[in-house]
Amino acid sequence: MTDPDAARLRQIADELRAIRNRTCEPKNNQNPRYHRLSMAVSSVEFAADDIDDEAARD
Repeated sequence: MTDPDAARLRQIADELRAIRNRTCEPKNNQNPRYHRLSMAVSSVEFAADDIDDEAARD
């Protein structure tokens, strides 16, 4: 089962992805904003995974 906070973080990651895709040209890691937003998406997803893993152990 997904923790509500983890679910919210995944929603935020989706929103960040949408912003990245809408506002970044070119869409590759040579674009500093695209790269930073991609890293933010990854970090938020890792945090959501950590919360879910913790909840599963409890």
